[in-house]
Amino acid sequence: FRHPAELEPSRKHGQRATTGHVNTYIPHPMGVQPEGNYYMAPEDIRDHQTHGLGYFVAIPHHVIISVLEHLNAVDLAQVGMASKSMLVFSREEDLWKTITLETFGGMFTFQTNWRYTFIANKLPSFSLVPATITFPPLYSDYLFHLWRCTSIPTTTWGQAGRPSVDTVPRRAGLSPEEFKREYLDTNMPVILTDVMKDWSALQEWSPENLKAKYGDREFYINSGVHMRLRDFFSYVEQVQEEMPMYLFDHYYGETSPELLQDYKIPPFFGDDLFGLLGESRPSYRWLLVGPARAGASFHKDPNHTSAWNGVISGYKKWVMYPPHITPPGVYPSDDGLEVATPSSIMEWFINYYPSRDDVPPKASRPSAEGSTKARSKKRKGDDEEEEVRPLECVLGPGEMIFVPCGWWHTVLNLTPSVAVTQNFCNNQNVLNVIKFLQTKTKKDMHQTFTDRLEAHAPGMLSRLVAEQDAAEAKKRTFWQTVEAERNKPNAEQSTFTFNFDQAEDSD
Repeated sequence: FRHPAELEPSRKHGQRATTGHVNTYIPHPMGVQPEGNYYMAPEDIRDHQTHGLGYFVAIPHHVIISVLEHLNAVDLAQVGMASKSMLVFSREEDLWKTITLETFGGMFTFQTNWRYTFIANKLPSFSLVPATITFPPLYSDYLFHLWRCTSIPTTTWGQAGRPSVDTVPRRAGLSPEEFKREYLDTNMPVILTDVMKDWSALQEWSPENLKAKYGDREFYINSGVHMRLRDFFSYVEQVQEEMPMYLFDHYYGETSPELLQDYKIPPFFGDDLFGLLGESRPSYRWLLVGPARAGASFHKDPNHTSAWNGVISGYKKWVMYPPHITPPGVYPSDDGLEVATPSSIMEWFINYYPSRDDVPPKASRPSAEGSTKARSKKRKGDDEEEEVRPLECVLGPGEMIFVPCGWWHTVLNLTPSVAVTQNFCNNQNVLNVIKFLQTKTKKDMHQTFTDRLEAHAPGMLSRLVAEQDAAEAKKRTFWQTVEAERNKPNAEQSTFTFNFDQAEDSD
């Protein structure tokens, strides 16, 4: 299993949604404008675009980009010499990012932008500083939306140290018993503000210290490459793109075990039953380093585990929906193993993030339990729906968030950030984990895990199942009890009589 943030964002250029309530406008460096402006432009400007694209004028712009993806560096540069319009298409950053990674893997030094990075690493003697070139406008919703996702300030959704919306509770001084009762047992998120105060990582993991100690070591990047840490920090300091690379390394405990000495797991999370699997356990801890706009698209944590995430430096925006509410713009498969989301985290925030104006002031906050109404709404009655705002927060240095089992969440770096996260399985989520492991792709692990659990704590699983069944029985309505009785084999059915006193107010 690979964590969603560990995966390289898709480069498939399907037609994107270009609506949204975010109105921030930053001019495109090469003069690209929305297509609607075409009809108000002087005729000579419109002719410029028609002639510049030639036969390509009839092709959707995302298809043009898809065609250009198949070209090598020389051919792509030559296409850009055909006309001013084609030059704009040929300079699209993601095209050159793909070529650079395919050519150099992770062994390159980022410089200014992806096209210049490719040239400078291919031809070390090349030293020209790339200049901005402006032309008569090219009208393209697609290209303009790519730029919009690249350029819009992340402070639109929260500011470092000054969160615009903060609805996840912050707690300090919790005892393990209080944490279990208030958050583990209720499966609700919380920010813990005092559990990292003794971590030496808060001082030792500054970008400068990490480069000095580990700069020549290679770490895994979600683009499928390994990079030296100093080269990755050079990228972080310069890049501005819609889908940045993200250092999301689950090997760091083996390749750089010294890092494990710089923090300690809070006692709230010390009980991790997946440890019974030894070396065969799934990936469970990650070192996270990335620029602004990096992060993780909407997902539930792997294997239905819970997690904690501690921020060492920088600020992260979190948006969370409980298990029974599917976030807007997110489409999971029936078995939950696949999730379709917008092309990037930035696109979700631009097109789907519920601003204060989108949801009525009386909209409810989510709870951990509820119906299965999708698209960020839950049922309030047969003919009425109640809007539900997500829980959200800005997580800063020295703060740790508890991510309960099954909760949908997306994370956006508002600034460059360093963090560490770990998933765990305990008594509160083990039944969910086992149920997930019963899927056909996890059956071998399911058998091994249940066998070792039984050897470790005989009878524990049976006890937890019985407790869960008892809790579910208490929640049953009158009619659900009737249905359960009706579905039993005849020999097991109890004698049942109906009267109006029983039925009254049963729902």
